[in-house]
Amino acid sequence: ILNEFIPGHIAKYSDDYEPRAFGDNFTKWGTGVVLLESGGWRGDGEKQFLRKINYVALLSALNSIASGSFANQDLSEYELIPKNEEFMMDVILRNLKEIRDGIEFSVDIGINFEEINTNGAKDLYLKSAIEDIGDLSVFSGYEDIDLSGFTIEPGKTKPEPYNSYDELKTIHPVQLYNEGFVNVILNDDNFNADYSLLPFNIILDGSEIKQSKIKTDEPANFVIRKSHEVKFIVVNGFLIDIADIGSWSGNSMVYRNK
Repeated sequence: ILNEFIPGHIAKYSDDYEPRAFGDNFTKWGTGVVLLESGGWRGDGEKQFLRKINYVALLSALNSIASGSFANQDLSEYELIPKNEEFMMDVILRNLKEIRDGIEFSVDIGINFEEINTNGAKDLYLKSAIEDIGDLSVFSGYEDIDLSGFTIEPGKTKPEPYNSYDELKTIHPVQLYNEGFVNVILNDDNFNADYSLLPFNIILDGSEIKQSKIKTDEPANFVIRKSHEVKFIVVNGFLIDIADIGSWSGNSMVYRNK
């Protein structure tokens, strides 16, 4: 049934027993369990489409039980379903040029987001990290962007501090970007947020993000140039076309001394 809606996107997980798993303990206690693992879907951050797919699966299953049609199914068909593999990332930036120690490399950069709950789990924001760097041709991204001919470098922090969040809201982001800045410093004891909707990161307490190289497990904050001119910025994993700054719809991070 699901192949009619999402052909080529169905796989099965290992059925090895996992003692920490809630469903596996139900099975251990004698109750049959079917796990529906939704994963992700491109352009469906709130998983509304996946909820519809789960509804179709559950309704179809209940119908087959009610009609008795499940008795005619060949269990060998289940074994033909391929096993799930971890080949998806949230964002992949492909075919970028990176210069290290005077040597130019061609790299793909994979980025994943972590959802951080806030406001009693009523809201959330996203925190990026570089998952992998190199040849990511065997991976796919929910956002998969070819940047052939562009050069990437770590984003910098503007050294002059600002004194209030209201002052930050007056900044023209493109002026920051053209100087290679993706972070600003804020000296405001009354500001205690963990993230911002402004298209640049905020550093509190005068602490510095010393990111001289692009490496795994670091935040994804980059400047992307063509012919030495800034064309794109990546702030907390979100790609920004500086010719269309109004399209920004992500969240930036607030960094502070730990």
